[in-house]
Amino acid sequence: MRSPLLWKALALGYSLLLIWMMWAPADGYSSEWFPHQDKLAHIALYGLLCLLWWRAGLSPLLAAVAALLWSALLEGGQGLTDARSMDFWDLLANGLGVLMAWALLQFQGRRPEGAE
Repeated sequence: MRSPLLWKALALGYSLLLIWMMWAPADGYSSEWFPHQDKLAHIALYGLLCLLWWRAGLSPLLAAVAALLWSALLEGGQGLTDARSMDFWDLLANGLGVLMAWALLQFQGRRPEGAE
């Protein structure tokens, strides 16, 4: 998948999917295999968001900032819904996922083929 337009569409679509995932009622999602497993999901979700925006053509820093801002917007917006509430620890897990993705990109040190 080398098309920058395709990566942009995937990044945008995933960003919109996160709105539903973060604001939909959490009923039925309560079965935990271990304590705080949802934090691992937050790390993965927002790390992936950062990587997708980078793959769509943003610099690693801009992709990380965009993912952090999106995370804050969605987590803060949960307080405006009847079904969810804002959780500082979720926000922290989101940030950790973004930080891990950004660090991975710094380690890699190069842009993907075909990216501007």
